[in-house]
Amino acid sequence: MQNKIHHIVDHSVDHPAHDVAHSTRIGLAVNTVIDSTPVVIDDIESLLTDKTGFDIGKVKSLLPITLHVRKDHQIAILLVHDSEKDTVQCYPFSGNNPEGKWFLYDVAFDLVGADRVEIRPVHPWVMHADEPTQELIDHLEALAAIVTSFLVKLSDGSYLKQEEESLDKLNKKRVASDKHPVQADWKLITT
Repeated sequence: MQNKIHHIVDHSVDHPAHDVAHSTRIGLAVNTVIDSTPVVIDDIESLLTDKTGFDIGKVKSLLPITLHVRKDHQIAILLVHDSEKDTVQCYPFSGNNPEGKWFLYDVAFDLVGADRVEIRPVHPWVMHADEPTQELIDHLEALAAIVTSFLVKLSDGSYLKQEEESLDKLNKKRVASDKHPVQADWKLITT
């Protein structure tokens, strides 16, 4: 088991609540993480593709998915289908902090069409903050490239396969300590 969904869920209670709207947004994201399929991406280089178009019709039924990018990256991205706009909403989480806690970014991004990314705030107070830096924009565009490549491969015929690892013993302990059970990982298998 390599995914970090359970860490995201466990650490969300440590995130200070700024106001009711903030708590609601964090709660919605974390509850969606609980219901999502955990997919581990071991090798970003082999995932990336030059294609930008993916069939939203083929992938929306598989969402929500939480991508966990392994290796040196402490990043997870929650992918959710927005049925109202027919887009894919992407909520990045970072575990790159001294405590190793998983926190939701202040901004999210939406994949709109084949080649457009819209960056938007997750929290109300971010709207009043300074403009995002070029470094943040570049980082979010890199995350969007990872997500787009994943969705392109998924809609082109790659499929998800669940690992056959028994988590019964671990989940028994987690349930006993009033935590959510851990799900087995899924991998993207290219055909």
